[in-house]
Parts: sequence; C-alpha cells; structure tokens
Amino acid sequence: MVSRDGRRIVWDATGKGEFKLVHSWEQAKQAIRGVSERETCLDVFESCFTPTSFRLMMHDLFEPGFIQLKELAFYPSTGSEFYSALSRSGELPAGTELELLQQVDREQSLS
Repeated sequence: MVSRDGRRIVWDATGKGEFKLVHSWEQAKQAIRGVSERETCLDVFESCFTPTSFRLMMHDLFEPGFIQLKELAFYPSTGSEFYSALSRSGELPAGTELELLQQVDREQSLS
C-alpha cells in the first residue's frame, strides 16, 4: 500500500505530494500468512497497468518469495501494449520501489 501526501491511499491524475510505502515486506507477508491460516479473504487489487506498474508488481511478488520469476527481457510500449519475458535467471528491474512508483505516476499522467 502506498500513501500520497502522507494521508491519501487513493488519488487521481491531479493528485500531488510525496509517495510513502505504508507497510513493510514483513507486514505484507504476515497479512498473507494470516489469510492462509484463517482461510479468509484479503482484498488486494491493481486498478491498471502501465509498463512500469507491471514491472513493479512482478518485483513485489518476487521479493517476499511468492514467485520465482524475474525479468529476462522487457520491450517498451508500442501503442497500448508492452511485452515482458520472465525467467528464473532474469533480473529485477533497476531502481527502488519508490523510483518505480514515481515512474508509474509519470506514465499515468501521459495517458
């Protein structure tokens, strides 16, 4: 979860302010373990994909160990499509989570 301007977790293209990660990886893993142990639902969703939001999501699934795939190749957008090849021998995208998130914000403001 990410907040913007220290208080909002939802914003539109006019939103301004700094991004801040709300939870640590350990908190995320604990929440998912709790769901598995209690067999309950945890409402988590992504509302859209930009090239970088997809790359960030794959990074965020890899880091806590939910997937073993990393990026082998990435092909930028042509029109409304982008392509990513995934492999166990790939690499994570360059940049920190916050840098990737800022790139997502820039991509969304172009649409």
